[in-house]
Amino acid sequence: MLLRLAIMVALPQPLMSYTDANVYVRAAQEYLFRPLEGRTAGYPLFLRLSHDVSGSPTFPVVLQHLLSLVGGLLLYATALAVRVPRAVAAVAAAVWLLSIDWLWLEHQLLTETLASALAMAALAALVLVPIRQRENQWVTAALVVLLGVGVGILAMSAGFVRPALFPVLPGVGLAALLLMRVSLKMRVLTSTALVLTCLVMLLGYLHEQEKKTGFYGLVGSPPAQDLGGYPGVAPFAQCSKFKVPRGTRSLCENTPADSRPGSDYYYWDGSSPGRKLLAAHPNLNASIKLWATRAAAAQSGDVWGTQVTAFQRLFGFGGLVRPVTDQGTQILNLKGADAGPAAVAVDAINAYYGPGSAPNKPARAPWGALTALQPITRPSGLVLVLFGLVLLAGVAFGRGIGRRAAIAFGAAGWVPALYATYAGGLFNWRYVVPSVPVIALAAAAAVAALLARRGTAGSERTRRMAADAAPVGSGGW
Repeated sequence: MLLRLAIMVALPQPLMSYTDANVYVRAAQEYLFRPLEGRTAGYPLFLRLSHDVSGSPTFPVVLQHLLSLVGGLLLYATALAVRVPRAVAAVAAAVWLLSIDWLWLEHQLLTETLASALAMAALAALVLVPIRQRENQWVTAALVVLLGVGVGILAMSAGFVRPALFPVLPGVGLAALLLMRVSLKMRVLTSTALVLTCLVMLLGYLHEQEKKTGFYGLVGSPPAQDLGGYPGVAPFAQCSKFKVPRGTRSLCENTPADSRPGSDYYYWDGSSPGRKLLAAHPNLNASIKLWATRAAAAQSGDVWGTQVTAFQRLFGFGGLVRPVTDQGTQILNLKGADAGPAAVAVDAINAYYGPGSAPNKPARAPWGALTALQPITRPSGLVLVLFGLVLLAGVAFGRGIGRRAAIAFGAAGWVPALYATYAGGLFNWRYVVPSVPVIALAAAAAVAALLARRGTAGSERTRRMAADAAPVGSGGW
């Protein structure tokens, strides 16, 4: 709470340093669905609803700070419910509540805070909602179906706010099957209700979006701007290794691969070779895609190398850092963020919240203290490795509800982080941060599982010693 009060004192207005806020704010003002800009409608709807309550851009930021507090408390309560020791549960919650990286996310008009709080609520509901087996099976069935529907709504809402959190769903399903304190039949019923709710919501969302935009799918790119796989291969493509399609010679670069920008430059920047060529010759769209396909086929080893580098950086084992558009931990840096508002975000905020709402003013104290604390409160890649190893140990050797929780929470935390790193082909710390608290929760559950095994082993050892010490004829034989 004190950290969040501190950042509100230092900078009452939201940070405006990240350009993605522009799309969300404009969607809230104009129309919610922006699939061809890579955005779903969930977060713009949140901004619109909060705007109906207060016309200040600070109001959604305050809500986001409160949502993080609620999410951290739910995480702590969930850990206790699966028999994690209080100190270990507090450490897991601290990964969220004390992180300055989270303050950065909460203080921007960005999706992560709302989506993460919804996902955590879905997991917590399966553990904390007090449903027990009853004599009347129909009552129990009705309650578990209602719970499954509610959890499905929460989990799908998290995905509609931030599609990168859809991979949380397998972990939520495992939590329903493994952690509810009802019979297997009732757990299966809950899971069925959950899955059906998710399916209905997904189909309903896609249908509604298609009516509004004509696009059927979660996210995509406008045909006139679709570069195919070009942004992913341009950082290392060497035209000497494949046949260059006619008209695409300008895509070939002589700059050494290690000195080229990252894929974001090639996708977004109008000065990148692909964007310049497509703008001048829209008819070459298919040829640009073919160029990328041939480059990827000819340099499959380099494609694999980018994946390896992404995971190296995720786990703190080094790896190439691109000179431009790198997505490492510095992307969430508070230092200087208050002094560099993005022009597109400023324009969008002024248009929706009124003239004078942006840009944010330079921060005052204790901004410097928060900036200094940021690297200290950030879990390193090696800490993530430690969390992963503890999880594996708990799943392999642990016992009890802690082991089952480690499996469910491990899937909910690790699958989104690993998938985002793999699918993006790069290390993007912003994509990883929302998963870190759940990864810590999974490790905490694994600790509980290992302690349960030790306790079980100790009880068995005590029983045997008592049996060995019992006098003959006393039943000790």
